[in-house]
Amino acid sequence: MNASSPAPDHGHDHGWHLAAGRALAVAVLPALVLTAVGPLPLLVWRDRLPDPMASHWGISGGPNGSTGYGAMLTITLGAVVLATTAVGWVVFNRQRRDPSVYPNVVFLALILAGITCGASATIVAVNLDVADWHQTGPLSGWLVAGAVVGSVALAAAATRALPAPPAPPAATDIPHPAARPLAPGERAVWVSSLTNQWLLVPSAGLCVLGLVWVVVGPGRWVGLTFVPLGLVTSVLATVRVTVDRRGLQVAYGPLHWPRTRIGTNRIESADVIDVHPTQWGGWGYRGSIKLMKRAAVVLRRGPGLHLRLRDGSEFAVTVNHPEPGADLLNRILVAPGPAPR
Repeated sequence: MNASSPAPDHGHDHGWHLAAGRALAVAVLPALVLTAVGPLPLLVWRDRLPDPMASHWGISGGPNGSTGYGAMLTITLGAVVLATTAVGWVVFNRQRRDPSVYPNVVFLALILAGITCGASATIVAVNLDVADWHQTGPLSGWLVAGAVVGSVALAAAATRALPAPPAPPAATDIPHPAARPLAPGERAVWVSSLTNQWLLVPSAGLCVLGLVWVVVGPGRWVGLTFVPLGLVTSVLATVRVTVDRRGLQVAYGPLHWPRTRIGTNRIESADVIDVHPTQWGGWGYRGSIKLMKRAAVVLRRGPGLHLRLRDGSEFAVTVNHPEPGADLLNRILVAPGPAPR
């Protein structure tokens, strides 16, 4: 996606936000349902559950860890409240936030709450009418699979209720960037993104595997190591590049965080190059502007936006259709007046 226009279509954008508001109101319903239904098994069958309850099973199938009733209820309530808060935040801030982040927040919040509630219900089912948690039988793999599949389906259904972000102006409506520099007060923004599905899908799988492992795998803390690994992988799987009068910004991951910013006061020029991962040290964020005078964000082989900085260093990022971004940045650099920091 890319756009560069001094006269954005505000009417079209406003209409999209109205549609997004209605769709988000629908998407928040699963979070509210989870909030209402998620803790019910723990509350309804409180008198038929041991305290503490078996909450972890070894590779042999028998229980080898327990969690108190109060802690289990707190974890379940915390997950659903977090999901409701996150989705509600998206709904009430839709006019002030980047619309492309909506599906990611909704999906991540609901899948976390869904898996937590599913795990809680599964633990209740296994501990029901057991006098002591040591007497609990093996955990059913079908229950675990049902909890995971159900949570993913719920999150995916809610995410699909969201509309696509508004389309940028057509390329034919954008004046040729080399025709003239930007005039004082003229506004222009270019945005493009790139996602490496080969990294994004495994990252989601690692997060789900880690949460499931905590419940049924041998050594629950081993499972927790998968979750941060999956989150780190997702950060390196997608980028969103923005060029405006402030310079260049690269936002990483589904939530567009963390970010790399390079101000126009640091940029000498911009161009488009063919990025070869082997020439930059591989995939991901490679090098260091401060230490090595050379850095790149490499998600695939192909065209990339390349900056030459005033201190002699260089920076590159692979992104879809980088040519308009390089042209706009060069127009900004030769525009009259001081460049914003």
